[in-house]
Amino acid sequence: HSAPTLTPLAETPTASQNLPPTPVPPTLEMTMPSTDTATVTMTFEPTPVYVRVRAQKGGAILRATPGGRVLAVLDSEVLVQLLIDAQSFNGYTWHHVVVIHNGVQIDGWIAETDLDLATPAPTATPSTTPGQ
Repeated sequence: HSAPTLTPLAETPTASQNLPPTPVPPTLEMTMPSTDTATVTMTFEPTPVYVRVRAQKGGAILRATPGGRVLAVLDSEVLVQLLIDAQSFNGYTWHHVVVIHNGVQIDGWIAETDLDLATPAPTATPSTTPGQ
């Protein structure tokens, strides 16, 4: 029996060894840190303003629009919630109000002349100290 003969292989250069490396496009990876603090958003509701109806003969007329269609006739002393907007129309200032009338909430307009808008000013009353 004869022993196998080993023949060394010559290393042959390949084409890829002579080429420059292929450029890899840069990638940007960002990780945003998590926030452990809660964000609180506060919404403030305006304090409702109520005014008393000061009806002249027969009641105050609540209208759909300033000077428009009649929605209801309100008695004196009824409280209405005054909304922010007011308009001038036909020589009157009209206030946007909300009122509960006969168990139903009605959104309408009422002439300023039928509302008691005056805010009473505080009156200073001298205090008396007993014994003097």
